[in-house]
Amino acid sequence: MKVCTDSCILGAMACVEGKKQVLDIGTGTGLLTLMMAQRNPEAYFTALEIDALSVEQAQKNFAQSPWSDRLKVIGCSLQAFSSGFVDKKFDFIVSNPPFFSNHLKPHSKSTKIALHNDDTLPFEDLCHYTEPLLAENGEILVMYPGYEANLFLEKARAYGLICVEKIQIKHYPEADKIFRTIVKLRKVSSAGICLELVFHICN
Repeated sequence: MKVCTDSCILGAMACVEGKKQVLDIGTGTGLLTLMMAQRNPEAYFTALEIDALSVEQAQKNFAQSPWSDRLKVIGCSLQAFSSGFVDKKFDFIVSNPPFFSNHLKPHSKSTKIALHNDDTLPFEDLCHYTEPLLAENGEILVMYPGYEANLFLEKARAYGLICVEKIQIKHYPEADKIFRTIVKLRKVSSAGICLELVFHICN
């Protein structure tokens, strides 16, 4: 899962201007972190990844980038990271999380980890372990398919995380099906009205 449409779209929509500490959950080969580091010359980036081969690839990609002094990849889960770094706060957290639940799973272990949330990062865990890491005025940006995005938002509200922006993506204007949904969340104390937008992927 080195480069995919999902990551490219999410990276393009991740507004990190003015952010100082950024956390990328499930960085894979580091694509999202590299895209964000290119646009913000002042932020420091922490990237989490549980797949050993992906960690190795991300480390190589970070080392060869012009921003290597601001990029760090840690080979651990969000659950372990949050439990060990509860005093560290991030003003921007981004994740292109695994999203399939109760689906027939692929034979490849790495592909299964990348795509299936009931194995590594269920909605409940993403909310529970992310909320303590988020600064008071910080933002969380995640991408899911439409149905899973609604399930995630239900869980997020229980943890005091409110949607302030929802971007729905279609393959073409007349399509009924939503391809992906990007949601931006903030803590209740800093939340506002949710802005909803629809984007179309142009060939």
